[in-house]
Amino acid sequence: MRTNRHHPEYHADPNDMPEVDLIEMICDWTAMSLEFGQDGGSARGWADKTIGIRVHFNDAKRGFIYEMIELLDFKLKTEGLTKSSLEEKTKVPGVIV
Repeated sequence: MRTNRHHPEYHADPNDMPEVDLIEMICDWTAMSLEFGQDGGSARGWADKTIGIRVHFNDAKRGFIYEMIELLDFKLKTEGLTKSSLEEKTKVPGVIV
């Protein structure tokens, strides 16, 4: 995890993570939620279990993360995207791009 910039552990202080890395982290959480059928495919459950417990983001970063999760959840819901529909788009089982 220390070799991937979108993992908080890569950074000496997770609050130094740029927004692009935070978004990639959120996408990872969303993919895991979809893969394991948790929280309707939302990253919110992963965020709730991680932020303030394992990773301590400041209020600004925390707000940004939850705002991005809300936007991604809206997009997933309005587009009707699920694990199977995303796999179908990639034509590779277990791979979501």
